[in-house]
Amino acid sequence: TKSIPLGGTKNLFPFPYAIINKQNASLILQCTDVQSDTRGFQIELDTVNSFNSPYLQRQLVSGRVLARLGVNLLAKDSLVYYWRTKLDVPKPEESTDWVVSSFTFINNSPEGWLQKDFAQLSENNLSGLVPDAPSQRLKFIETSENIHVKTFGASNPTSYTAVSVKINNAEFNLGTQGQPCRNNTINIVAFDKTSLVPYAGLPFNFQDPRTCGREPQVINSFTVAEMEAGLGADFSALVDAIHTSDSVLIFSIGDAGYSSWSSGLKTKLHNLGILESQISGLQNGDPVIILGRKGAPPGTAKVSTASMVPANAQSLEVQQNITGRYTSGKMNSVLIGPALHWKQLITQATMTQPSDQFHFAYYGVKFDGAQTLLQDSIAGMVDLTSLDPQQYPYLKLELFSEDDINLDPVQLGKWLVLYDPVPEGVLLFAGTKGQQSVGEGQSWSNPYAFVNISDKAFTDSLTVKLEVLTSATLSKEVTSFKINPPLPGDTTHFSISTNTLGKAGLNDINVFVNPKILPEQYYENNVADFENYLHVAADSLSPVLEVTIDGRYVTDGDFISPNPFILIKLKDENHYVLKSDTTGVNVILFYPCTAQDCPPRQIYLSRSDVQWFPATATSDFRIEFKPKNIPEGEYTLFVQATDQSGNKSGKDPYQIRFQVKNETTFAFQSAYPNPSSDAFFFNFVLTGNVVPDNFTLQVYAPDGRPLREFGLGDVDSFYVGTNQLIWEPKDVFGNRLPAGLYLYRLRLSVGGKDFAEAGKLVLVR
Repeated sequence: TKSIPLGGTKNLFPFPYAIINKQNASLILQCTDVQSDTRGFQIELDTVNSFNSPYLQRQLVSGRVLARLGVNLLAKDSLVYYWRTKLDVPKPEESTDWVVSSFTFINNSPEGWLQKDFAQLSENNLSGLVPDAPSQRLKFIETSENIHVKTFGASNPTSYTAVSVKINNAEFNLGTQGQPCRNNTINIVAFDKTSLVPYAGLPFNFQDPRTCGREPQVINSFTVAEMEAGLGADFSALVDAIHTSDSVLIFSIGDAGYSSWSSGLKTKLHNLGILESQISGLQNGDPVIILGRKGAPPGTAKVSTASMVPANAQSLEVQQNITGRYTSGKMNSVLIGPALHWKQLITQATMTQPSDQFHFAYYGVKFDGAQTLLQDSIAGMVDLTSLDPQQYPYLKLELFSEDDINLDPVQLGKWLVLYDPVPEGVLLFAGTKGQQSVGEGQSWSNPYAFVNISDKAFTDSLTVKLEVLTSATLSKEVTSFKINPPLPGDTTHFSISTNTLGKAGLNDINVFVNPKILPEQYYENNVADFENYLHVAADSLSPVLEVTIDGRYVTDGDFISPNPFILIKLKDENHYVLKSDTTGVNVILFYPCTAQDCPPRQIYLSRSDVQWFPATATSDFRIEFKPKNIPEGEYTLFVQATDQSGNKSGKDPYQIRFQVKNETTFAFQSAYPNPSSDAFFFNFVLTGNVVPDNFTLQVYAPDGRPLREFGLGDVDSFYVGTNQLIWEPKDVFGNRLPAGLYLYRLRLSVGGKDFAEAGKLVLVR
């Protein structure tokens, strides 16, 4: 299905060639740009397609995509109306052309489809027929050939070999490619009535002088003695051999001996449209050129003779276009329908002649366009109530006409199909105009509305098909869902949505409501195609890798417990593309060893002491590694990971060295900075596998007065490795202490061992 082009109007109701059964009617149109703002539309309504009758109505209406105009029709029954629309103020890239439709008012008639005016036939498919606007008639297709003949009377001094017969500027009386036509002869060329291809009525042997001119020879040539020689090879046999309705060119060379022509021969000329009186005025030796047609009424042939005397001394020249016509043709209607119920077909032909052969036929057409001939050679009325509209939602009519004699087709009086029309809905865009941008993985949605502009109800819920085409990968995602069908005159609002994961770059958004599932008058205005409408910013930010051991960030070379809790988190700023698997995650641990080459160990995430957890909307992707009783020594941990989009956590893996020592030890690393103008930091390192039982850090004034005491409750978490406390020189009321000398004492008990440390602090202001 292709969408309707942007930048114009579409006439929706009455649908083309509809039968309207009430004088009060509504004309409904739409702007073909479904993102259009409120626009002005010009509407004209008339009873002639030239839009210049006294009834002509003009109106300017406005609307956002859809617009309508109420009109009062004349009381005259079976009157055809033409209406056209266009944008009032088109933009530079929009169409300025009128969009024309027609319908017929038949008071209180059943609904249906009708063509009866000649102007309504322009959209039909013609084969072998052409519409002739001046005569308001259908005609068989014509072909044209230019004939230029120059001949001479018997007393003209010019040689008979100079006689010229040109067809479309090609010389046919040649001696170089055949034998020239003889002197003192009557000559004839026939032309096929359809193609105008010239031919010899009697195809004599090449050496026979009764055929002449260029090859292949198409001119039959007869002396007086040969005109009535009989034996099936004379002039009479030639006339019989020419096909009915074919054109003929007859011309003399020298003296054709008219006085010797018998009455029977002259009567035979009636078959070519020539009367005896047209020949009887000719004198022997006079030049003559005749254009006639086999089967035409006698007297209709065009006979040209010399206008000066003596005629037999003159030259005669005629240049004339002759036309050929097809003898048959057919006209196929536009699609009729779709229908909920078929009722009746009525056909009528006019301007028929005894020579006409014609018939009507109708085809059933499926949704996919496949058509089947349902009935041929019909006339008058046909009952369609047994025709299944689900199998054949559309019909197509055909008129066939043939006339081998007069080459004049019958004319269509009318063809009419009565049926119950289907509903008609229009898709409206209710979202934001212009390109939309979101981050990859972010859900995106857009609002739409579907309006039922008809007085018919849909028989079921409507399917909405959404296609998202990603330009970068040329991939297409197709989804569908159902919406409630809007009642006549009502609107159903809905939204389309798509997950943008894997759709980085520009995306086309195509929405199709009711993709030819339920019958509907039009489908092309159920489609909204937006090229490059959705821009998805690729997830290109690297995630942040966070590694803690026993709840702290370990400094390089620090001590940890032999039973550590190693927590690895992958933090991603894109909260829409969540890490859901272990792809791209590598954890490698170098154990202590004495060998010169210590191979790394891959920490497989399937180990019993490892657990991993996917990212959620409220938590990061994480790995919990809890090894037990790891040996003493120095370790190196490498970690690298990618987010769900494949972005690495860093160019190089995260790397940290740490040490394990089973013996419980304590090492005070001094207070710093010392002296200090602000805070003092107390760092101490604990090894082993247990945390302190008791801990105090006391700060005194030089006179021994206690200023601050830290206990176990003042430390967030004691852990094996480097610990830190901070003392800000303030009194109990929060006032800054003066510069001077201060004392500290630290006591610690771990696993039955006591450790102590004391020292001085210099505060400067």
